[in-house]
Amino acid sequence: MHTSLLRDHDFTLTLAGRETTHAEIFGDFAITRRVGVVCPTPLDGLGAASLLLACTTAFFEGYRDAGDSFFAYPDFFTFQLHGPVASYGSFDIWPNHKSVAVEAAALRDAVTDRAIDVLIIPQDWTGTGELNPVQQAALSRTLRNAFTYAPAGTVENADLEIRFPRDPFESWVDQVLATVEDAGDAHWAEPVKDDLPEDRWRRGGGFRLVQTFRQLSLEDAISRL
Repeated sequence: MHTSLLRDHDFTLTLAGRETTHAEIFGDFAITRRVGVVCPTPLDGLGAASLLLACTTAFFEGYRDAGDSFFAYPDFFTFQLHGPVASYGSFDIWPNHKSVAVEAAALRDAVTDRAIDVLIIPQDWTGTGELNPVQQAALSRTLRNAFTYAPAGTVENADLEIRFPRDPFESWVDQVLATVEDAGDAHWAEPVKDDLPEDRWRRGGGFRLVQTFRQLSLEDAISRL
């Protein structure tokens, strides 16, 4: 729950060239929303770190708005197609069984069994065959938002940009890297000059980090699975 210290204003979301809000992109982000990131290799999900944590922040804001104390983790998942399985616990994808090892042929069932309603997939991802009617119906019933991401952080033909503080993001990424032996250096975001006023989450020498994404229609997202 350490990411609960973030707030909406720690992220700058730009949609189609204009600054926007969580609410415009996701609508009413209820605490029951279920986010899934498809990771062909264990650390690919770092390329979606900002979108994941923007969703996590919206989740915790829902609890704060209710005004009660809470101890809760979002029902967010990574679907990792090759081992070893990386732990995304530093992004509050916890307990660790929410980082799921899955074969590509079983991915659709893994997504539908968990009723994922926000799906984040690599920009070049394609499925392994046609969906069966049960899978098609389940995805049509539950999926509400879908995005493509790139493991290196920059998507082709992006329409969503997220800027976010280097501190504490970089330390959380380092914790994910530490869960995979011989992870090496991961290129997962770009530094950008930031002319916004300083605040407690922006101690990066005048720079923040940026990742980009592309929204998908639900029909396009389902067809890619």
